[in-house]
Amino acid sequence: MKSSWSTRRPWTKRGAVVLGVFALFAPLLASTSCATPDDAVIVGAFEKGSNPPALGGDDAGSTEASVPSTVMCDTTECPAGRATCPGDRFPCTADLMHDDFNCGACGNACPGADDPSDYNTKWTCVDGQCKMQCTGLAGDCNGIVDDGCETALQNDRYNCGACGNVCLVGCAYGTCDCAYLGPNAKPCGNDCVVDFLANDSHCGACGVQCPYEDLNPEWNAYVGCSGGACGQRKCWSGFADCNGDLQSDDGDGCESADWDFIADPNNCGGCGITCGAGERCHESKCVGCKAGEVLCNPETSGVLGCFVLTSDPEHCGGCGNACPVSPPGTHALTTCSDGVCGFQCEGGYRDCDGDRGNGCETNIRLDPDHCGGCGQRCPLAGQACVEGQCVKAACNPEVPR
Repeated sequence: MKSSWSTRRPWTKRGAVVLGVFALFAPLLASTSCATPDDAVIVGAFEKGSNPPALGGDDAGSTEASVPSTVMCDTTECPAGRATCPGDRFPCTADLMHDDFNCGACGNACPGADDPSDYNTKWTCVDGQCKMQCTGLAGDCNGIVDDGCETALQNDRYNCGACGNVCLVGCAYGTCDCAYLGPNAKPCGNDCVVDFLANDSHCGACGVQCPYEDLNPEWNAYVGCSGGACGQRKCWSGFADCNGDLQSDDGDGCESADWDFIADPNNCGGCGITCGAGERCHESKCVGCKAGEVLCNPETSGVLGCFVLTSDPEHCGGCGNACPVSPPGTHALTTCSDGVCGFQCEGGYRDCDGDRGNGCETNIRLDPDHCGGCGQRCPLAGQACVEGQCVKAACNPEVPR
């Protein structure tokens, strides 16, 4: 005959309780250190294969649990690394490990915490200590903290993009030599040449200067470098030969200008660039819409583009119909759903009073009256809410339970 649970699995630890059925026996755990017995929580783990904890009684089994359980109770104390600083609305608000204004202690502000004017250097609180960090535009290449991030990594030949990265020619936009212009750019003296086929000063090779020659002023063209050779007719910058007659003495030269490409669907942004069906040319680009999008017309709405009118807050329910922006500090994000304007709360905030005017007024990460959600009040007066949970601590072991 099969044995019952109690005979097959002897209880292992005197006075312990099973976490899954703890709520049934919570009233037995009376403690003056706890708010109420129902607020006590057992925390602990047992190794795989070990026996479950005993429900109580002096004659329970003698096998010891691998890890002792800890009974946690509500408390008004702050957890490690948190503090209530002067001016805080809620208890234990300050995170002393990461708060730039209360780093390691209340009132210990990191340099520049309230002055963002130094764009190169930023001090932040890391593990309770103020540490200097450089932005992507500058670096602390000399290792001296007093002068901050002194090196401009964008144009320093000896520290280009990173401290110690030395360029052969020069540095621009954090890249050595001519790399910022693309992979085909090559240095020629003090110049960077992208296209040797059309550069009048470096035609076909570095230093090959083409002689300049004027043509018919109405042609918008001159003689220079084209195809890597001098003496070729070419258009002035901003003009193009779309009909291909520039090389003919009877032609009209470079008849098309940049402004001709702004709205021409047959030459949108350049010669021969044709917009597809359902597209139009706007600011030298073909504009078309995907499924679910609507093409807005600038003549009627003041904007041109493809928008999803059911979800775009700038075009909610109609082209150019922008939803009202929530005032700063309300922690509310403007939304558009099914063509109707609305709002949603930022992470950690809720609209607990139902007043749209003040947005998402409740900080559910810190407010003990709404800890983790609207109306979820912490049991003790003065008990802190940290990251949406009422703070608990180990119960006093000297108080009988």
